[in-house]
Amino acid sequence: MVDTVQNDAQELLSLARDRSREGRARLFQSLSDLFIGEDGRLNERERGLISGIVDMLTDMVDVDIRQTLVRKLLAQGDSPAELHRILSRDVIEVAGPLLRASTKLSDADLVEIIGAMGRDHAAAIALRAALSEVVTEALIDCGDAKVVVAVLSNTGASLSQQSYRRVAADARRIEAYQRPLLLHRNLPPDVPLVLFWWAAAPLRRHILETLEIDVGEPDPDVIEIGPPPPDPGPVSAAVQEADSTLIQTLQQTGQLNTQALLDFARSGRVPPLIAGIARAADLPLSLAQRACQDPGGEPLAVLCRMIELTRNDFASVFLMLRKQAKMRDPLPPQALNDLLGFYDRLKRSRAMAIGRCWADIPPPPADGTGPGKAAARAR
Repeated sequence: MVDTVQNDAQELLSLARDRSREGRARLFQSLSDLFIGEDGRLNERERGLISGIVDMLTDMVDVDIRQTLVRKLLAQGDSPAELHRILSRDVIEVAGPLLRASTKLSDADLVEIIGAMGRDHAAAIALRAALSEVVTEALIDCGDAKVVVAVLSNTGASLSQQSYRRVAADARRIEAYQRPLLLHRNLPPDVPLVLFWWAAAPLRRHILETLEIDVGEPDPDVIEIGPPPPDPGPVSAAVQEADSTLIQTLQQTGQLNTQALLDFARSGRVPPLIAGIARAADLPLSLAQRACQDPGGEPLAVLCRMIELTRNDFASVFLMLRKQAKMRDPLPPQALNDLLGFYDRLKRSRAMAIGRCWADIPPPPADGTGPGKAAARAR
């Protein structure tokens, strides 16, 4: 053993005297081979010294030599973690395989690399078979849309509740987040109902039709509500006045019924219609106003199904609201047919459960970046 170590030392000294690029490459390879196959011959001080020299030599040897070393490291299960850490900070052509597959890199290593290196390194890390919440949070923090999409598309990635809601908020302006977010495992039940408000029409209906939701009595153990999104904005004075006068009187006298709501719709009286729907569905005025203002029609469909309007009555209310809002984009016949098909499939028990959740998770404010634009584009 002593003779072997002495021979290794003599060879390394000889290589160190050769300052040519070829000599540096041979020294790099020899040190790496010694490190990989040291079998306990090196103490901690020697390992630290050799890893430091290898680190300094990295930029002096060709990429293909470093790539060969990476392949050796991945093929050998007990290869030294020090070399994994050094080469994982190399150019992406070298570091990529380690970032994607090395089991020697700790969460702390990965988080440090994400912060210190560029997007390519973060994107490679996002493809690992398993990602902890700590690492996914660092990847989301880097703010690159392609990296975040890769995280959301990774079935082995674990996200914290906070990360899910943060990405859902960003999905309002980054449409590419929406579908992979909805398909990700362990998604908190409240996130799809928040995302709904700015998703495109097909995705909206997917949310309402496939969301796992208790359709019985409210159960806090089934639907766990997180922090509410931004306030939907003030209820208009006209709606508030209609609610506190006409609609309240109709409700007290037992005259707040389907016929009254349809009369409001046919005469184009929007404020009492909104207030009447809110009272009939036992929902906040702000939610009813937001649903009636939404050009997509899906939120209104939920509320109308809650109060048991027929298919034709829902269509009448929806078209009247579009007309009164003076929406510039005409509604294609197929879009209306698709919306009515959705209404036919929506069961009242499910609409009631969704409405209860929306009452606890206020919709975000309606503005130019909201769901109306996305839903209209999808049609």
